[in-house]
Amino acid sequence: MSILAIIPARSGSKRVPNKNIKSCGGKPLIAWTLLAANKSKLINQIVISSDSEKIFNISNKYGAYIKSLRPKKFSGDKSMMLPLLQHEIKKNHHKKINYIVLLQPTSPLRTENDIDNAIKLIKKHKSDSVVSITKLPDSLIEAKKIMIKSKEGLLRNIDNSNVSSIGLKRNKSNKNIFLRNGPAIVVVKKETILSGSLYGERIIGFEMPFERSIDINNLYDFKMANLALRNISTNRLC
Repeated sequence: MSILAIIPARSGSKRVPNKNIKSCGGKPLIAWTLLAANKSKLINQIVISSDSEKIFNISNKYGAYIKSLRPKKFSGDKSMMLPLLQHEIKKNHHKKINYIVLLQPTSPLRTENDIDNAIKLIKKHKSDSVVSITKLPDSLIEAKKIMIKSKEGLLRNIDNSNVSSIGLKRNKSNKNIFLRNGPAIVVVKKETILSGSLYGERIIGFEMPFERSIDINNLYDFKMANLALRNISTNRLC
């Protein structure tokens, strides 16, 4: 099986300017994802898809990858991931690929072991895709703590039986609720993407610890990831 990792890293982030190359934990944010991908024992090729030569240049010292200059139509704020992945797959040097591993730089705490275990899972279950998820702490999913605020500022409780209405999924076998953690990892069959779906119909969840599931969407998330990565780096040196 041939496995291609794609790291999407456009330059136009607004909530955290220059996010992908901003220093986080002592390295550019994208470096953590590129390092993990290079340490993977199962990934055969790595592509960084970007509209920025600066991102490519900064990435050069953090591992081997194929440079893929992203067209402008895939580089805007509202650009969708599926068309970008289809564009990458259709390039000549990706013809022999069986699986795509999507690794977004906004999940810097995911490890090479997480990546390889997710790949093993899709092979084991022969599913269309594997998506990383994390178990939410009970304190975050109690019915009395999940609320909706109306335009008038009035609060309304959401019953636990309706948690699916706000994007959470209850696991009936153990009564736990899981949330996509970014997702930090998506492993998907090439045929699934080329057929017009990012995930397909048979989706297996790969559970990651809550503490490694930081997904950077704003400056606060970035600061939390910075603290976590610095702590990890310090512990490794001790």
